[in-house]
Amino acid sequence: MKPFYNSALALAIATSAILFGSGCKQGEIPPPIPVTEHHILGVWAGTATNATETIPYFLTLKPDGTCSFEGITAGSVENFGAGTYSVSNGTVTATLVTLYGVSTNIGVKQSVKGTFDSKAGTLTSLTWEDIAGATDHGTFKLEKLGADIQGVWVGTASNAAETIPYFLTLKADGTCSFEGITAGSVENFGTGTYSVSGTAFTGSLNTLYGVSTNIGVKQSIKGTFDSKAGTLTSLTWEDTFGATDNGTFILAKAN
Repeated sequence: MKPFYNSALALAIATSAILFGSGCKQGEIPPPIPVTEHHILGVWAGTATNATETIPYFLTLKPDGTCSFEGITAGSVENFGAGTYSVSNGTVTATLVTLYGVSTNIGVKQSVKGTFDSKAGTLTSLTWEDIAGATDHGTFKLEKLGADIQGVWVGTASNAAETIPYFLTLKADGTCSFEGITAGSVENFGTGTYSVSGTAFTGSLNTLYGVSTNIGVKQSIKGTFDSKAGTLTSLTWEDTFGATDNGTFILAKAN
């Protein structure tokens, strides 16, 4: 008679074959691994170049098909503009108009073209060309801001009297910018700085362009950032110079 443990071992091997060998039959093709699709929404940061210079550049693509840009020219001068964009079969096209900055840039219109790869999450082969108000052209090199709090936060800003669309852009270097769309679809734009300590979010903003009574107004912002949930909540704002208003934000990250 064979030892009992040999029979037990054979049974264990047979059971293992049933449990672990039944997942994929011979000749079957295993299911494909899901491919992550990246979204184009958010802040793309990098540089803009023409024949003579390269400057820091930020392109913000919003969920509603509108977009905005900031270009930091010589002397750390902010240039700001807005426009629209679309994506068709990986081809990105946009039209931008400069609203604020160096006087010779204001009113200049540009056409932007590039290639978006949703699998790789890249925006490449980017070119720009002036189509009204100037005759310059060049290229962009941009990468998406997507780490932690960086990116564009979209939602509303409210005070006691009204609620307006609002976009807060938080950059990797601790600087930030905002757009508030007031009555009559008027763009209001400003820049500042921000910091995060633990979960405490603080920021300081200065309005540079928009409704005349808003220009020069400074604001303090406070809120709570949850890095695990990816949320920015309990957001409040208060004028600290040039006005005496205050209110709240409701913002969610676009990217």
